[in-house]
Amino acid sequence: MMNGENKMQNYYTLARESITEIEVKKSKFIGYVKGTASEEEALAYIAEIKKLHREATHHCSAFRIAGKLPLERYDDDGEPSKTAGLPMLSVLQGRELWNVTAVVVRYFGGTLLGTGGLTRAYSDSVRESLQENEPVYRQLFSVIDLNCPYHWNDKVAYELNRQEISIGQIDYGERVSYELFIEKEETEDFLVKFKQLTEAQAELEVIGEQYGYYYEGKLITD
Repeated sequence: MMNGENKMQNYYTLARESITEIEVKKSKFIGYVKGTASEEEALAYIAEIKKLHREATHHCSAFRIAGKLPLERYDDDGEPSKTAGLPMLSVLQGRELWNVTAVVVRYFGGTLLGTGGLTRAYSDSVRESLQENEPVYRQLFSVIDLNCPYHWNDKVAYELNRQEISIGQIDYGERVSYELFIEKEETEDFLVKFKQLTEAQAELEVIGEQYGYYYEGKLITD
């Protein structure tokens, strides 16, 4: 087990699972990678894969979890020490991925691979699975309440669409109210420009912060 000390905020992760299979000297290696938001999710995912492949010889794993104290763990699951889980973890580190779990299932083919062969096989399996996936950038967003008079709404809606601003809920009450998600570092600039755009008729307030990432053109918050 390895622990870090820096608080994690923005980082790359995975939005979906990918599975690949390679064969090395008749041993079959099935690689799984998936985004996992916590140690509990990572362990549950590993247990799920073990249950799916009860007859496999080994179920090796590695995961990285972001947080105030980032967590990294790996498990060789019976393979010679540091020939499976650690190479898998090294691949995740090299891709700078967090909140990700990798599991490689091995069905022994009858031929010993040696330490070098095992290291290559397990790391290649994770690389293959990552090749079939696409990292997403998880970052901190400001949640902004923007409300404006109805006679300003057409211009506000047009500008939000033009700037491709992520919109949550829209409320049509006495004024039109938008829930907006703005990248943290762009918040101040956005507030100033939108007040100018509406000649100070729009009221804007930062009401919170939310982590999220863009996936297939949509903002996914967590």
